Amino acid sequence: MKKIILFSLIVLFFSLIGFHDLYSEKPHYVVTGYPVKFILEELTRDVANVTALVPPGASPHTFAPNPSDIKIVQKAKALFYVSEELDGWASKIQSRNVFRLIDLLPSNYRMNFSESHRHGNDIHEAGAEIIDPHFWTDPIAVKSLALKLTTVLINLDRANEKKYIDNSKAFMARLELLNLQIMARTVEIRGKYVFLFHPSFRYFIKRYGLQYGGAIEIDPGVEPSARHTGDILKKIKQSGAKAIFTEPQLNPGPARVIAESIGIKLAQLDPNGGVAGRNNYFDLLFYNLNVLINSLK
Repeated sequence: MKKIILFSLIVLFFSLIGFHDLYSEKPHYVVTGYPVKFILEELTRDVANVTALVPPGASPHTFAPNPSDIKIVQKAKALFYVSEELDGWASKIQSRNVFRLIDLLPSNYRMNFSESHRHGNDIHEAGAEIIDPHFWTDPIAVKSLALKLTTVLINLDRANEKKYIDNSKAFMARLELLNLQIMARTVEIRGKYVFLFHPSFRYFIKRYGLQYGGAIEIDPGVEPSARHTGDILKKIKQSGAKAIFTEPQLNPGPARVIAESIGIKLAQLDPNGGVAGRNNYFDLLFYNLNVLINSLK
C-alpha cells in the first residue's frame, strides 16, 4: 500500500512539473531579419523569445527560406516582417499570425523611393508610391510604431500586458535619448553628401540633415548598368563627397571600382547587424553613426 501511495505521489509530482512548464513557457515570435529582431527584443524583454530567419551577413532582399525555416515559423506564435520591398518572401509562409511592420508605421514617417528600381519582376519608376522599407535607421520612426507594435503583442499575449507596456515605455525613452545623441554628434557632418551602396540609410540621412547623393546598386544583388555607374560617378565628383559606402550583405565590387577610379574612401555601413558590436538596436545605430562621422568629416 505504501509503495502504491509513493508511486502515486511521484507521478503527481512530475505531472505538476510538466503542467508548470507548459504554462510558463515563453511565447516565441519569429522575425525576418535582425533589425526587426532588435526592435521586438526591446519590447519583449523578459517576456518572449525572438528568432531571426535571415542569418548575419545575408541580405533580407535576396534571402530564400528553407524547409527548416518554414517549420520554425509554423510553430511560432507570430511572424513579423517589414514589407514586400524588403522581405516579401515572408508573406508566403503559412503562420498562425503574420504582421507587416510597414503597416504600423504612421504615414508621415514613411518615405517613398526617389529612384527607379526593380523588385523581383516589378519595375518601379522614380516617384512611384512605393515605400522605402528601411525605416529602422531613424529612431524617431521606430518610436512612432512602438505603441502600435506593443498593442499587437498584447493582443497576442494578454498575460504579459503590463510587461509589454513597461518595456515599450523604457524603449521609447531610450530612443528619444538616442535621437538627441545622434543629433549632437552629426552637427559636424550636416549637409554632407552620402552615396550609398543601395538605398538603405535614407531615413537616417533625412532625419539628421545629410544629403542623399544616390545609390550605386539600386536593385539589391543586381550589378548596376554601365550607364548608371557613369551617372553616379559624375554625381560623386560634382558633390565633392569624401567617401562612398558598401554593405556587408552585398558584393562591394562595383563600389570598390568607383572609389579606386576617383581616389576616395570606401567605408562600410551595416543596415542589418547581428554580429559582435552590432547585436542590438542601439549598438547598430552607434556603429553606423561612427562610420559616417569618421568617413565624412
